[in-house]
Amino acid sequence: MDSKQIKSDIVAVVESLTDDELRQILALERELFPESLQDIDYEKDLKDTLAVLAYDPDGNVAGYVICVPHEAVYGEFLGFDPLMPESSGALYLESIAIRRDLQGYGYFSKLVRKLIEAANGRAITMHARVSNITAASECKSTARSICTA
Repeated sequence: MDSKQIKSDIVAVVESLTDDELRQILALERELFPESLQDIDYEKDLKDTLAVLAYDPDGNVAGYVICVPHEAVYGEFLGFDPLMPESSGALYLESIAIRRDLQGYGYFSKLVRKLIEAANGRAITMHARVSNITAASECKSTARSICTA
């Protein structure tokens, strides 16, 4: 594709993932993340989630954001980050990914915008491994520019 314009405007909050959407999300996880980061138990972790999906023009998952209640991960991350605050009612950004062939087309900012809208005023917390600090910085920068626009 010559221009870096978004291929689709379809970004939606998904209340219940279909088996096909889940299969595509898991395939993206395997493609984009090292095996050591593929530790999400989707049967358990997707029970109380906020999922925002972006779709390509063919209706396939182009990217996603998965959030869980902050309280669900607080105890787990407290051992890694003793400064992690308790944040009742907040969302924890568990995972965000865009298909490689669609990176650079604006899906990331569309997903973050929809996530902020869907959070409905709730705080959104996140962690990033040092090996993925670029993504964390981009996410925070995008969120900051959206919130101040």
